Amino acid sequence: TLEECGIIDRPHALNVRDGGIWIEPIVQRKPVIINDYESYARKAIPGGHVPVNRFMGVPIYDGEHMVAVAEVGNKEADYDSSDLRQLSLLMSGVWRIIFRKRAEEALSESRSQAELYVDFMGHDINNMNQVAMGFLELALEKLGSEGKLGPEDTVLLEKPMETMKNSAKLIDNVKKLQRL
Repeated sequence: TLEECGIIDRPHALNVRDGGIWIEPIVQRKPVIINDYESYARKAIPGGHVPVNRFMGVPIYDGEHMVAVAEVGNKEADYDSSDLRQLSLLMSGVWRIIFRKRAEEALSESRSQAELYVDFMGHDINNMNQVAMGFLELALEKLGSEGKLGPEDTVLLEKPMETMKNSAKLIDNVKKLQRL
């Protein structure tokens, strides 16, 4: 059948209004079997398409949402409920694989984003600690040279305290991200 089809390499779009047999599972929102295409009222086959004798279409649902439609045609014998069940099971399994793959990709992307944020936060925490250490080193130098800190030197202790508080907030944010 593939050798007979003249539309394989041509891009094509399906207009739902003029879609003929192809849209029936979408419009009816249920599986469709047509074993006598000649008696079907809405014939619409694109030019170059293989002639259709029999058709079966199955909408695939994820909960209440139609996510795909599987359609087959031209079986030698009539399609029946067994064919319908087989195609439905096959395509439901395919959809679960697609859904799982998408979920795994989304999870991987989320983890990458979280790792990036954690790296940035680690960098920021390190910078804050360097600022705090710089002020404390100045305070130690002042103590070493003068033996005491004066009222004007309180900034040498206040600034590291403020920086350490900000660092603690950032660490809390990292912990919140890790729980997501």
